[in-house]
Amino acid sequence: MDKKILNSNILKEFITDDYLNYENLVEIKKTYSQNYPKSIKLDKFFKEDKYLLLQKEILNLKFKKIFSPMESSFSSSEIGTEFKKLISSEEFKYFIEFITGKKVNSCKPSSICVEHKDYTLLKDYFKEEFLEINFFFSQWQEEFGGYFSYFKNEELLRIVPSENSATIVNVEDGIQNFIKYVNVTAYTRKVFLVSLKISRSQG
Repeated sequence: MDKKILNSNILKEFITDDYLNYENLVEIKKTYSQNYPKSIKLDKFFKEDKYLLLQKEILNLKFKKIFSPMESSFSSSEIGTEFKKLISSEEFKYFIEFITGKKVNSCKPSSICVEHKDYTLLKDYFKEEFLEINFFFSQWQEEFGGYFSYFKNEELLRIVPSENSATIVNVEDGIQNFIKYVNVTAYTRKVFLVSLKISRSQG
């Protein structure tokens, strides 16, 4: 990756400086590659002022309930204008490609809200391979349910949402994922996130 990309205006506008340091990024790439499944969680991903702006944007979106009893229950919306600026940029694509070693081609972004009684189920009949990137805008507790589980015969990875964090997970090799049912202890709390599903393409 051309190091000049890390000094681009669009990345510097959104992303915390520590993640635009080349040496730090090399270590992130190494950690991502060594995990199974390949994955990384980046805390305090956005600059604070930009995070608050993006959080306000997602909270003001109009969400539509998606419900299929044997598959899932959650609410979805298009991504906001400000967020679209980042993920549609070539610089952001290069940033993700450097960490994951995969070309970023077809990308399906959406804003998601998960609350009490929401979930997604494993689909034994349908195995995809994709890169999943989630940007979380809510603080959460594991006992509420609502965590993101990656599974192959047993749970391999569990991600509990935390505000201003980004997670990158390579879903491949028969790994499947689901969102744990959100139980009553969550009360009125909700998880808000922007999710990117990037179709698999080798670098």
